[in-house]
Amino acid sequence: MREAWDLFGELKSDLLPADKAQIYITLSEAQARLDAAWADYKEEGNRFWRMKQEAWERRQKEREEKHQQFVERVTANIEKLEGTLEKAKEALERHETRLEKLRADYENARSDSFKDRCSGWIDECEKRIRDIQASIERMEGWLDEERSKLR
Repeated sequence: MREAWDLFGELKSDLLPADKAQIYITLSEAQARLDAAWADYKEEGNRFWRMKQEAWERRQKEREEKHQQFVERVTANIEKLEGTLEKAKEALERHETRLEKLRADYENARSDSFKDRCSGWIDECEKRIRDIQASIERMEGWLDEERSKLR
C-alpha cells in the first residue's frame, strides 16, 4: 500500500484532476479496508492470546486444586497414622506393665502349676510386645514417607 501511495505522489502532477480524484478515492478506500483488516487481524490475535491465557489459568487452577486435595489427603493420613501410633504406644505401655506384673507373679508363685501358667502368659505377653513394637516401627516408617510427600 505504501508503494501505491508513493507512486501516486510521484505521478499525481501528470494526472487529470478527475483521474487524480478517482485514484485518491480508490487508494483511500483500499487503505481503509487494509486498516480494518489489520485491526481485525490484531483483534483476532489478541482474542487467541486471551483464550490461551484463560486455558493456561484454568489448568493452573486445576493443578492447584489437585495439589491442595493431595495435601489434604496426606495430612489426613498423617493424622490418622499419628492417632493409631499413639494407641499402639499406649498398648505397648500397658503390655509392658502387665509383663512386669506377670514376672513378679512368677517370682512370687507358690505352686509349680501357677508358675507354668505365668510362664505361658509371659511368653504370650512378650510376643505381643514384639508384635506391637514391629507395628510401631512400620507406622513410624509410613509417617516418615507421608511427611516426605509434603516437603
